Amino acid sequence: MGSFDRWNDHSNSPNNNSLPHPAEMVHKGIDCGGVEGMKIGVYSGNGTANESLKKIMDLLKENFDHVVDFKDEIPETDVLIIPGGRASEISNSLGKGNLQMLKSLVKDGARYIGICAGAYLAIGGYWEDTTLTGEIVLVETNHPDIWNWKRGKGFVRIRLHDHPIASGMREVRMWYENGPIFSKGKYDVIGEFLDDVNECGSSISMRKSPAIITAKYGFGDVVLFSPHPELSEEQAQKLLFNAIIFQGGKVCSSMRKI
Repeated sequence: MGSFDRWNDHSNSPNNNSLPHPAEMVHKGIDCGGVEGMKIGVYSGNGTANESLKKIMDLLKENFDHVVDFKDEIPETDVLIIPGGRASEISNSLGKGNLQMLKSLVKDGARYIGICAGAYLAIGGYWEDTTLTGEIVLVETNHPDIWNWKRGKGFVRIRLHDHPIASGMREVRMWYENGPIFSKGKYDVIGEFLDDVNECGSSISMRKSPAIITAKYGFGDVVLFSPHPELSEEQAQKLLFNAIIFQGGKVCSSMRKI
């Protein structure tokens, strides 16, 4: 949600140590343990943020053979990814039929990965009276202060829990831009915020609240990122790959810079 100009403006970061420019963080040949045939669909229609979408597509196409983008029709894939952007526009653009199909695919065993707007799309309470977001609630949680969703942007520290997606990592810095806060619900926490971004003056702090969560929906898995792994440092990007392939203990074993 919002514009993604983080590389030009670090002023809102709680911890303003410099990170490499994106051009210095290009990867190739990630060893993902025999999942070359996995089919991944990435939503690229109305409501997506261009930079989030482009970075996701670049990272995935370097490392997976079957990556497609979709706008109007939900493809039958193993993994469905909804990037950052605006959940209200995404839901209305996809329409009720596509949202129900997406929900059915996850229920039947596909994996849903939602990043920022994609996370809003999969939880309850996101202006369901004026959008179609209520059609695809995959995790029983909501944003406890939705009227103050515009919290701001900046790099935040994320403390990671013991989970295959975290794969031995303890703490990463990730780019945050108005992502959801998750209320208590039926999910597992992969990572929690150590910092707060609160330009709107909300009475609710992000600190110690879940930043990355996962849950089952039917036979499928759901992984929701409030911050942006694709727009963050290398270790945080590894979280995205692990979210794609973590089932059965498979995790990316390496990320090699050019």
